[in-house]
Amino acid sequence: MPMQESFIFITLQQLHGSMRSIALLVPFRGVESLAARQLLRSLMRFSSELGIDVVGNPIQDVRSPYEKSYYDRLSFILLRKLRTLERLAIASRKYDIIIIPYTTSFLQPLNEFDAKIAVKIVKLLIKSLANKSVILYVYDSPVLQRIITGNRVPWYAVEAEKQLFKIADIIITFNKYFKNYLHDMYGISKDNIIEFQILDDYVSFIPPQHKKVSKPRKIVWIGNLSNIKNFPANILHQKINFLIYGYGKPTFLFEGNISYKGLILEEERLVQDISSADFGLLYYGSRISSYLMFGTSMKFSTYIVSGLPVITTLDSIYPSAVVKSFNVGWVLPSIDQLGEFIEGLDEEEYNNVRRNVIILSHKIRRGYFFKKALRESLKKIL
Repeated sequence: MPMQESFIFITLQQLHGSMRSIALLVPFRGVESLAARQLLRSLMRFSSELGIDVVGNPIQDVRSPYEKSYYDRLSFILLRKLRTLERLAIASRKYDIIIIPYTTSFLQPLNEFDAKIAVKIVKLLIKSLANKSVILYVYDSPVLQRIITGNRVPWYAVEAEKQLFKIADIIITFNKYFKNYLHDMYGISKDNIIEFQILDDYVSFIPPQHKKVSKPRKIVWIGNLSNIKNFPANILHQKINFLIYGYGKPTFLFEGNISYKGLILEEERLVQDISSADFGLLYYGSRISSYLMFGTSMKFSTYIVSGLPVITTLDSIYPSAVVKSFNVGWVLPSIDQLGEFIEGLDEEEYNNVRRNVIILSHKIRRGYFFKKALRESLKKIL
């Protein structure tokens, strides 16, 4: 274990020893996007490594919407919400500090039941008990995403999110932009907000230290197939092999240099499958890119733990800043320049950048960013 990560682990153990108990709360049988599901499973893993109890079942409680079963039944959806609240009630009595990932399975502010009833129950359960602390891990905001993409946001959704954030003693979130949003929108003190920078992603797969670049170059893109319509037509017909992974209906036929590789539900399988490529492309189109001022995506972490340098564009403000800061890829002024960039990139520069990718992949696989932010949060609480 590297010295810096060892220091975080030891300090957490010391802090943990000075309190009675701490737990990570996972929603009861929540249905999450593939990215959120992998993040929750990773947080459960990293919490267990630190000796923190996990209130939840990693097999049953973090599911994907593509795993069809009983999730469309209204009665079960209500039961799931009630069981999550019951789990919170039990945890809030048993533990001194509760870490709650802000997922839509825990609280969906755009849903009227959650916004007008569930959030009040959450508030009552936590605030009725003295000497308890809540750390809220916020990696997404349905309200903010709606605002950024120009959709109407119900007043009750904004109020529900505000109430939830006000409950927390500490909020862990992405970056200074998200911190400023929480301060300006909800009046959260910046002293109570810790930045974690990057989403951690636990996989056992370790990418090879060295690899030869393919000819022609192979670029992986992961996401909703409907977003491919945001790609300029010219970049999909150059001397590049595009490997497309994801869900939804394609808007065009996959042919020539474009290969659809399907939807892979398990992160472990996915990272192994894409690791033979050369680059991971982080591109959404201008509308979604505006939201990426407030964080980067699990897709970024997937590329890194696979050993793939990342290519993104300047309009993805925070991901491009992370790529530059860690020197793990390249930021293009425009996606139209992708072909020209690939043609001009030599193997020596590629391998220099990929060495940084391998270093960062080790940190992400070990939960470095979550553990570091958690350590800072516990120090503030204590």
